[in-house]
Amino acid sequence: MKLTRTLSIALSIMILAGALTRIIPASANTNGNSANEFYISVSGSDENDGTTHNTAVRTVKRAIELINAAELGKNDTATVYVDSTVDGAQPASVTDMDEVVSYYNHKAENTAENIIPNHTCTVRFTSYNSTDGAMDYLGYGKMLTRNSNGDFEGYGYYLSLAGPTVFENIILLDISKQGQYWDNPVNIRNNTAIFSGVKW
Repeated sequence: MKLTRTLSIALSIMILAGALTRIIPASANTNGNSANEFYISVSGSDENDGTTHNTAVRTVKRAIELINAAELGKNDTATVYVDSTVDGAQPASVTDMDEVVSYYNHKAENTAENIIPNHTCTVRFTSYNSTDGAMDYLGYGKMLTRNSNGDFEGYGYYLSLAGPTVFENIILLDISKQGQYWDNPVNIRNNTAIFSGVKW
């Protein structure tokens, strides 16, 4: 009887220990250092590792590179927190896509080159500053490119998805919009795209 009780207690301890080893990594996700959380900020740098707000990267391109480097694939979801604030405040006006964090993918004329690398991991872009209903900006749009003579030769930068993507609780800001003829569609490129709680 005593032996049975001892084994029962030992088994309970082993089960509890196993449960704790599963709980600890899950709770560790909250500190921003998990393999599936990344940060982009206007004040960030692409020299950073992007795993915390204090070490945020500057561009979407770099965030996707880090996601791929972490070997996150089609069964994974990476959350990218976007911080568009400057000196603690959202910009009052924006005239250039480089003034905020922007999602643009470059496809040069007559080439298949894209700036943002393809990804199979589902990438979720959401606001870092989301308290009290606040949202951050993620810029996008087309930019006309010029040749060596200064003449317009075609569209250069636009929102062209490089893999399955979710935009959630964020403001998508069409920075290049210039009247009704400049409404820029999103080029999904046969990828899954989800828009949830998005403002345009």
